[in-house]
Amino acid sequence: MAESKNIEKIKITPSEKFRLTPDEIVARIRRQLSREVSASAFREKREKWVKEDFSLIDEIKKLKKPLIEVGGPTTQGFDLVDFEKLDKKIFISNIAPGCPYYSGGELLGYIGKVDFRADAEHLPFKDKALGGLFASCLSAQIREMTIKEAKRVLDEGGIFVWQGGVDEDVKLAKSLGFEAMEYSRSYNEDGEYWVWNVIFQKLKKEKPPM
Repeated sequence: MAESKNIEKIKITPSEKFRLTPDEIVARIRRQLSREVSASAFREKREKWVKEDFSLIDEIKKLKKPLIEVGGPTTQGFDLVDFEKLDKKIFISNIAPGCPYYSGGELLGYIGKVDFRADAEHLPFKDKALGGLFASCLSAQIREMTIKEAKRVLDEGGIFVWQGGVDEDVKLAKSLGFEAMEYSRSYNEDGEYWVWNVIFQKLKKEKPPM
């Protein structure tokens, strides 16, 4: 049954139909199915890791400065964050009035509401003004600058939750002085690259010896 369902996916030109024997057509279908099974295995592959003794809830309790989300609201939630256990408000921001909803390339409206409007690449905060920053599935065009802004606006020891990122995002964050404290990652739908959900912490600068 599986072979018959997938026969339409096999690219066979009209001229090939006259050259291929039934056995060759079946062999081609089986190769296609094998590739689909391999891609499915990649999609199912998932890794999780947390640094020993790290607890996001405990770390957030220590923070004295505000927590914000950029590009929100994230209606599907954050993979690594149990918001029911957080006892602090997260102020939601977006450059738009809410999370834009598109269909067929057309803006249909906005999902949810924001507490304030702000550009994730140019946040209206002084250096080290925030205790935590949350971001989920931002477009590729603004990721680099958003990560750099997170470094600027977060206080030392601040928490940076980054969801739906790629390898380059993780490398950039680490190069700017963020340490990965917890992560989950899985392959994208085509099994081509990792998609990362990471909790970073901005490293505290060591005081020079007296």
